[in-house]
Amino acid sequence: MKSHRVNPRHSCHTHAHPNAQGTGIPRQPLVRAILVRMNTIYVYAKGKFMKTLLLSLCFLPALASANAIELPGIFLSPSQTFDMSPNEEACKENGGKWSGDVPDEGICVYSVDDTVTVSHTDGAYYIDITTWGSNGHTCNYEGKAELVGNTLVSESRSEFADEGEDATCKIVVSYLDANSVSVSEAEGSRGCRYWCGARAFGFGIEKATRK
Repeated sequence: MKSHRVNPRHSCHTHAHPNAQGTGIPRQPLVRAILVRMNTIYVYAKGKFMKTLLLSLCFLPALASANAIELPGIFLSPSQTFDMSPNEEACKENGGKWSGDVPDEGICVYSVDDTVTVSHTDGAYYIDITTWGSNGHTCNYEGKAELVGNTLVSESRSEFADEGEDATCKIVVSYLDANSVSVSEAEGSRGCRYWCGARAFGFGIEKATRK
């Protein structure tokens, strides 16, 4: 009788394990394949995790910078006002620029700054805003503000308004970056006129820069 010899080095690849239950798939190669597959998945997942972690670390300085913005400060926006009453000599003496063909019937134009002041006292934010209109008239709003994202929002009702009148003024100060803000009246804020002189027209500032 011829004996059948099996190379020990290949025995695990040519004979199924007795517990393979007729599947025809050798148990040891199957386990090994599963382990290799699991290791591959682990390495892939670990790589994805590390990539996500590294990307997060790259963005941390930017996030920290955004959160580190110094909100309080004084912000200025160049503007102009004019006075129709003085003569040319008086205009120039007061630092204005005369504009008119007839010496005593012109307009004196002054360079001024619309101003946004943000302060922080006892855990609360406050805003103080001044904008210029004509003939030296201004709008001035002061009030407590709530921090919402990158904006400060303040809302007040004029004490001079008639009962039942829509006299609420809602001001939004938006931080464009660490050193500049814009100012706007929230949509529907009809009461802001109560904070303005007769020839001043609201709280719109496109950009004011930190002083």
